[in-house]
Amino acid sequence: MPRLVKSVSRAAAILRLLSVGEPRGVNAVARELALAPSTCLELLRTLLHEELVDFEPGRKTYATVSDLRTFFTESADVLLSDVLRTGLRRFARDHLVTCGIWSRLGTRVILKEVFDSPDSTRIHLVAGQRLPVHLGAMGRCLAAVEGLEREEVAEIVTSLRWQSPPSASNFSRDVENARVHGWALDDGNYLRGIATIAVALPNHSGKVKGFVTATGFAGQRDMSEYAKMGWELQGLAGCKKKS
Repeated sequence: MPRLVKSVSRAAAILRLLSVGEPRGVNAVARELALAPSTCLELLRTLLHEELVDFEPGRKTYATVSDLRTFFTESADVLLSDVLRTGLRRFARDHLVTCGIWSRLGTRVILKEVFDSPDSTRIHLVAGQRLPVHLGAMGRCLAAVEGLEREEVAEIVTSLRWQSPPSASNFSRDVENARVHGWALDDGNYLRGIATIAVALPNHSGKVKGFVTATGFAGQRDMSEYAKMGWELQGLAGCKKKS
């Protein structure tokens, strides 16, 4: 097995182990997974750096971040819904966009699945891609759910990397629209020439656990078309706003 594949497999095994039961120390994890303690420690440090696990210095134990624990243990997770997958495949084909299902992991989101359109000039996304959780259209959706104040929004805008940064006032306006309508649009801010619509996926307690997105080329649609697409995405995600 190639070294990279082996490392990824071991890291995934560690995350699954730490998602259940009590937090564990390096030796406990190494013992349960039959890993060398030095290898286990190296992997845990990498996972900690990537904000996929938490470390308790007093007890010297590790545990998965709360959102990742939910991801591994929630059996009825909408992210695994065949209905959602089927709907996004159709949406991508009908609207000539690239759709994605993203999972929220701490302060980042990771692209879990991609659904391409048959258009040869489609936007290319790769499963496994990771982004800061407040960036782009997804960030606007999350800020709307979190009810962030204007000062917090301004801090978010200035702390992230945008190819064409939105102003704090425009971002705040978009957040308010997302709060009202249930979907958000990033029209060339994160990446010039690229437009993305996002809808948040809440869990049973209302906390955002992921997003569905539709990405295409900017300048090809007006706001009424984006609104129709946002409404349709909400329906696929099972979280339509009442009109």
